[in-house]
Amino acid sequence: MPLPKGHKFPAAKYRLLRDLLSRHGGFVFQPAPLAAPLAIAAAHDPAYVQAFLDGSIDPATMRRIGFPWSAELVLRTQSSVGGTLAATRQAISTGFGGTMAGGTHHAYYAEGSGFCVFNDIAVAIRLLLGERRVAVVDLDVHQGDGTARLFQNDANVFTLSVHGRNNFPFRKQTSSLDVPLDDGTGDDSYLEALGPAFDAVRKFQPDFIFYQSGVDGLAEDKLGKLSLTLAGLAERDSRVLSLAQELEAPLVITMGGGYAEPIALTAQAHAQTFLIAKDAISR
Repeated sequence: MPLPKGHKFPAAKYRLLRDLLSRHGGFVFQPAPLAAPLAIAAAHDPAYVQAFLDGSIDPATMRRIGFPWSAELVLRTQSSVGGTLAATRQAISTGFGGTMAGGTHHAYYAEGSGFCVFNDIAVAIRLLLGERRVAVVDLDVHQGDGTARLFQNDANVFTLSVHGRNNFPFRKQTSSLDVPLDDGTGDDSYLEALGPAFDAVRKFQPDFIFYQSGVDGLAEDKLGKLSLTLAGLAERDSRVLSLAQELEAPLVITMGGGYAEPIALTAQAHAQTFLIAKDAISR
């Protein structure tokens, strides 16, 4: 998609990730289908959906999203949602699905924010999972505010957000469980905080888990403000996989944020997540 020179969105990381996983082997890649407008409207205002798709959307709304509108952005956004839907169908069938995009957790019912147009996880839950009990384990460094708001009154959806206390969004929403962390939190304190958070997920006893696996907690991340290492993120990912296997809950991995300098480090962290998942489910 066309972006102005110097734009903060790390578009290059997606191809870097694909290349890394291709070199490792053991993955089957399938093109993400385009999500239909009616499918997206399962979690979003149909008028907002149509306005974005046809380009009549208010420029102020696009400024909050952070992208210039373009036909390429429309296709990318429909593919992002479609990829999560396809991964969810796969997880329903086989127990696991993953998508090399998605995790767009800042999108609300009738507006987007923070590089998020539509909330792919919310669409998948509303469209495909019916009355199942679903846990959204969001470990991006930014609070999953849109997801929290969309499921605020839904007893069948448990939203967990472990995020930076002083980071975007600066107006937080209320998740089922929020775990705000101070700037500079390192591996040991971070992993310690996951213990009681995951206990709360166990208590909820989900039938299905979505893992928003943002890697913007890396110390090298320009927007993250935490001080995590690749090893710390690897342990985080392993614990999520172990939790899903312990609960015998199908798992979908979506991506999320990652803005490291150099961006190759972000791609490496995302690849690590999928490699850990591949190893876990092949045992």
